[in-house]
Amino acid sequence: APAAPVPPALGLNARDYGAIGEQLCTARVVSRHRPHPDELPWLTCSGRCSRAGNGLVDDAPALQRAIDAAQRQNRALLLPAGSYTINATLLVRCCRKGTAPMVPPLRLIGEGPVQTLIEPGRQMTALIAMTGANDTVLPGPPDKSTAMAEYHEISQIYLNAKGLADYALLAPVLSQGRIADLKVMGALKAGVRLGGWINTVIDCSFWGNGVALQLETFNA
Repeated sequence: APAAPVPPALGLNARDYGAIGEQLCTARVVSRHRPHPDELPWLTCSGRCSRAGNGLVDDAPALQRAIDAAQRQNRALLLPAGSYTINATLLVRCCRKGTAPMVPPLRLIGEGPVQTLIEPGRQMTALIAMTGANDTVLPGPPDKSTAMAEYHEISQIYLNAKGLADYALLAPVLSQGRIADLKVMGALKAGVRLGGWINTVIDCSFWGNGVALQLETFNA
């Protein structure tokens, strides 16, 4: 059975990163232990939610700030129930380049593939993309010598590309990632483009995509 939604009080909450131009909220650390990637510590935010998630404004800047903060602080990130319209691809930074560590992995969790929706407001490459080195979205086949994304998790979210994005989730260089309980719809090329190894894709549904899941292997 799908995992139960994470209570909003337990996480670094994307809504607390506000509408465009709002300041970040003040966060209180709940746990400082260094866990396994499957059990990242959470933050509780004291700020009030703003217009983010109402489907009427571009939530990309606010969501990108929240993603950056979650990776920088090595915290899981809750995306509360709501309709999030974005006018730019959300970038998840790669974890290392070669053997050099860069940033911690992202654990992005919604409140369910019915309650939490991300959709584009204009044409773009992908709704969510895991980047290569220098924050670039890899345009071609992945190359493991360029950069590596490890242990990222995207779960319990509805990604509706609406025929405006080539991919709902673009993860061409991912190792030991977890993609779970997603509803993926309307991507022109593929709902999820995934390259790498030892990844888990579970309890996801696909409808109206060019192909549901595009799997790739690394270049030598």
